[in-house]
Amino acid sequence: MKILAIIANLGWLVFFIYVFATDKNSSPKTNSDIVGIPLVFLTIILNLAVLIFFDKSRDWLSLYLKRKALEEQKKIDKLAEKDDHKRNN
Repeated sequence: MKILAIIANLGWLVFFIYVFATDKNSSPKTNSDIVGIPLVFLTIILNLAVLIFFDKSRDWLSLYLKRKALEEQKKIDKLAEKDDHKRNN
């Protein structure tokens, strides 16, 4: 999935560069163009940097979600054990 996201981001980056380079009226005309065009490029480049350089298994959010999943699994196992004990008695 990570590789697919990187390929999609590279595709968007190439597409925006192509559109910007081939557009005859490519000079920014309004304030939203002046802010929007660099923002699109910056967003794609930052997204690529995060996908390529950050290991998802070590960030705080993934560790938190992993802990929550383990807590829920522990609850499920405890309920299943209680149910098995109840059936045996």
